[in-house]
Amino acid sequence: MEQDNQTWQVHAKSIWKAQLFIQENLDEELTLYQVAKAASFSPYHFHRIFRAFTGESIHNYIRRLRMEKAAGRLKYTQHPVTDIALDSGYQTPSSFSRAFNKVMGVSPFGYRREEEVRVDGKQVNQSTKGQVMIKPDIEKIPDLSVLFVRRVGSYQTTPPEAWNTLMNFVNKYYPKLSDARKFSLGLDDPVITEEEKLRFDACLAAPEDVLEKGDVGRQILKGGKYAIFLHRGPYETLENTFDAIFQEWYPNHKEEVAELPCFCEHLNMELMETNPDELLTKIYVPLK
Repeated sequence: MEQDNQTWQVHAKSIWKAQLFIQENLDEELTLYQVAKAASFSPYHFHRIFRAFTGESIHNYIRRLRMEKAAGRLKYTQHPVTDIALDSGYQTPSSFSRAFNKVMGVSPFGYRREEEVRVDGKQVNQSTKGQVMIKPDIEKIPDLSVLFVRRVGSYQTTPPEAWNTLMNFVNKYYPKLSDARKFSLGLDDPVITEEEKLRFDACLAAPEDVLEKGDVGRQILKGGKYAIFLHRGPYETLENTFDAIFQEWYPNHKEEVAELPCFCEHLNMELMETNPDELLTKIYVPLK
């Protein structure tokens, strides 16, 4: 039984290494050998292990993430479809269109038209109506090395699961880190990605000598220039602030925004149960 658990931990570590490598090199040509090597695993069986843990083949996983990233570009930018196709690794718009249609169920042009109609028709989150946007602070931050736990599924249920796993690990092995800086990444847009495939990372700043174990991994939150917004209130309303940022602030600054994930810093998570209206969360939007 102990040997089975050790095997599971080795495989889990390989999977999150592979997922981070894919995430960071999504616009590059990726082979099974490259992904397996990044995961410190033999390519011979790795594709079967990856499918067993994620429910998707490596090929389908990479293609889906590329198409969802392309969907974000179609939704949030006016870049020509040809440019988006080339940036997504396709040689021609027609091959990109076929792949996009297979994953998203609509052509790139059709997807962009649907998004334009949705916004023009004011089918947007009405809870942001009349909300006053706080002008962001612009800061340059260093790379942040963090421990993390990833969970996949609805953003309503995965954050507590990820945080419980991460904090149980910290309290057991590194209790002095329980007050370290806490971050989170919702890596997918719920409007684009199917709910059961949404990725959420709970993260805790930790020095390099703190060793990860099992499904607790390590990654780097990329440093650089960020627009930092402050959200006050329950985590359930965070999405409203994200909507307001991308409906009101982003259109006037979209050329400044870098193609990196946004992330949050949770300043007083200890108030989540006792006083959620006073929770403070920084939202980091990456800039070029």
